[in-house]
Amino acid sequence: MVAAAGCDLILGIDDGVPREAGGPEAASDASVDAPADATDGGAGDAAAPACDTDAAFQTATLFSTLAGPGADQHLRLVPPSELVGVFTSVRDGGLGAADIYTAQRASIGDTWKNVAEVPGVNGANADNDPSVSADMLTLYFARGGNIQRATRLDPQSTFGTPVAVPELASGSNDFGPYLVDDGSMLYFSSARASDAGVSQLYFSQPLADGGFTTVAPVTGQGTSGDNRFAAVTADQLVMYFASTRSAGQGGHDIWVATRSSTSLPFGSPHVVAEVSSPQEDDPDWVSSDRCRLYFSSNRSGTYKIYVATKTP
Repeated sequence: MVAAAGCDLILGIDDGVPREAGGPEAASDASVDAPADATDGGAGDAAAPACDTDAAFQTATLFSTLAGPGADQHLRLVPPSELVGVFTSVRDGGLGAADIYTAQRASIGDTWKNVAEVPGVNGANADNDPSVSADMLTLYFARGGNIQRATRLDPQSTFGTPVAVPELASGSNDFGPYLVDDGSMLYFSSARASDAGVSQLYFSQPLADGGFTTVAPVTGQGTSGDNRFAAVTADQLVMYFASTRSAGQGGHDIWVATRSSTSLPFGSPHVVAEVSSPQEDDPDWVSSDRCRLYFSSNRSGTYKIYVATKTP
């Protein structure tokens, strides 16, 4: 188990006051998103029995304790325990049009609690699509069409002032950063190749000196429709993403593409029908065992955060 005070310190929240999102706690928060025997937040969660990765996801479940009065999107978790997450929310008390919040839980099967702003990173403009490194020292997010980075020296400190990452900037709309579990690759969305604002998926490798390798498009995604918000497994062999391409249910649907090696392009994607809807659906984060897909959708009329699980 991870004590609440300890999790508060993880993202620099030191006032000890839980700031829970609105809405009652639902039993579904506590059970549906976990294997039946997941009971603690340590190594046991990361080593939970593998599900049938070829099976369809079960019915998606809303995280009611993350739901505020406005939009809530893009929950990205701290690997491998999945006990601390960061997400975008529009709710009372925020600094801008959207702000970055954090939440915690004691185990994968527990409810999310202690929803609070991440200190030091939010501004007057919209702050979106956060992704945090496994050591919790680096936070990426999108602001004003650029990917921002904030860092700190230890998990108990507040993040420093965010700065745009110049190697990822295109002068177009760059957003949706997704750092893979080991921090070896950053995937993101960009409209840099389109005069019409159509997004495609790109990647770049973080370097030890703080820089990045040359940005490259994700091979195998194709150029059909608007493609955005990659959520990539720890081994980078499975990629979920949102797309408006044909054969979906409407708007952006969730698609998946796979490959057998990181040296190969992704194969032809197919729609993940059981987690898609006629409204807007974006994948947020996929667990390292591929058993849980966290995603955002406005199927209820306002963007909220959901989880879908594959059973053992």
